Amino acid sequence: MTYEIKVLKPNVAPCFECNSKDIAFSHYGHPRFNYGGGECRQCGHKTFSAMGINPTDEDAVKIWNAQNSISELIDAQRRTIQASKKRILELQHLQHQRQ
Repeated sequence: MTYEIKVLKPNVAPCFECNSKDIAFSHYGHPRFNYGGGECRQCGHKTFSAMGINPTDEDAVKIWNAQNSISELIDAQRRTIQASKKRILELQHLQHQRQ
């Protein structure tokens, strides 16, 4: 059983595929295991993920936004790049120590 959520539109990233803001949010509402996210009503693009115990409606919006907000996607890629650069430096340092 899923629960559809009513969300204020300004907090919702538009669909990555078609740019629509007509998104249906839902989650299973189970107190132990939960799965939720959103589905674009215009093109059918879906973004769902596991949710924590006793999720809030905003958790479903966060799941959607994390995979559809271009600025959030850019920030995630920047964090990945920074982590990769740090790891490269660590490995180079180790390589230098072992020579």
